[in-house]
This record gives sequence, C-alpha cells and structure tokens, in this order.
Amino acid sequence: MEKNIGKGGILYNKRKFSLGICILTWNKPKTLKNTLKSYEKFGLLDIVTEKIILCQENNQDEMNIAKSFGFTTYHTEKNIGIGKGISLLTKNLHQNI
Repeated sequence: MEKNIGKGGILYNKRKFSLGICILTWNKPKTLKNTLKSYEKFGLLDIVTEKIILCQENNQDEMNIAKSFGFTTYHTEKNIGIGKGISLLTKNLHQNI
C-alpha cells in the first residue's frame, strides 16, 4: 500500500477512508481560529473527509471562521452544554471513523 507524508509530517495511506472531525465551540472566536490554524498547519484538515462544528448561541464570528476552514456549521440559540452539543454533532456526522 502506498503511503504519503502530508503537511506537518503526518504519515497516512493514500487509500481513501472516511474520517470526520466534530468541534463544539462557545464564544471563543480567537481560540477557534488559532485551533483551526494549528490543525491546518499540521495536516489534520487534509486527512478528514468531513468537518462539522457547532457554534453555540449563534456566534456569527465563530461560524464565519469555521466556514473559512471548510467546516459545515450548525448553531444553537442558547448554550446547550457539552453533552448535548457532542450528541448533536455525532448525530450529524456521516463518516465511519
């Protein structure tokens, strides 16, 4: 099987597989932007096939940042907490890993 080294030195197989990333965020656009820049720099965003994020309290700054990194965005009008947020994200993830 052919292997490839992506950004940040991540070694992965060229075989296509389904891998999704879910992010839950709440009113921290600067932290979100820095986190996504780091993920991008080290190649994580290159190896996932689906990227979704839940922006609580309909934070437009966070939604715009997420979209600029290619994420599908979901939002809530109020803070629903970590447990309900993760549950909502995993129900909307279509990947098998």
